[in-house]
Amino acid sequence: MKQVKKQEIKVAKEFQGRRIPLSGAGKEKWDVKSDKFIIDCKQTEKKSINIPIKLLEKISRDALTQGKTPLLHLFFKNSTFPEWIILPYEFFKNLLDKNE
Repeated sequence: MKQVKKQEIKVAKEFQGRRIPLSGAGKEKWDVKSDKFIIDCKQTEKKSINIPIKLLEKISRDALTQGKTPLLHLFFKNSTFPEWIILPYEFFKNLLDKNE
C-alpha cells in the first residue's frame, strides 16, 4: 500500500471520517471528510512543503459551504515531529472559544 494512502486511512480513522478514493480525480476533491472536517493530506521526505494560497482558499471555501472546518494534515517522513495540522486562524479561534 502506498504511503499516501496509509496516511489518508490513518487520518480518516483518527478524525472519524472517511477516505475519499481518487480524491483529486473524482467529484469530491479532498482526501478525508468527516462530520466536522474536510482534510487534505500532504507528505514529503524533504525538509519543506509548498502550500499554495489557492489550495488554502479552496479548501476553506468548500468547508464553509458544507459547515465544516478545513484542515491540512502534513506528514514529514524524516522529522522529530512528523505530523502537523494547519487550519485558518478564525477556525482555530472558534474551536478555542467552543472549548472555554
